[in-house]
Amino acid sequence: MVWMTAAEALKVLNVRPQTLYANVSRGKIRAKSDEADPRRSLYHRDDILRMARRSNGRRKIEAVSAQAMQWGDPVLPSAISTAADGRLLYRGHDAVTLSETATLEEIAD
Repeated sequence: MVWMTAAEALKVLNVRPQTLYANVSRGKIRAKSDEADPRRSLYHRDDILRMARRSNGRRKIEAVSAQAMQWGDPVLPSAISTAADGRLLYRGHDAVTLSETATLEEIAD
């Protein structure tokens, strides 16, 4: 196993120390005491690189959307709203028109 210092891990992840420590406490990054200095910790390189590939531990909306689009258009069937022909329909009514002619309460009724 290859281990990294905190400074190396922070540079690769581009996060604050608190984020590194939080990922360790959540079990996402393995850590061990540095044999040369037991006051310091070392971090498992593969865990650090895996987290770095996830863009600092988070998946960006663009990446999630792109991945969903690779499998076809994301579809969420709904009886409440529909997007069609560049328009948003709410219960069969044009949402823009509703917003101009009715209150929220009236639309909800």
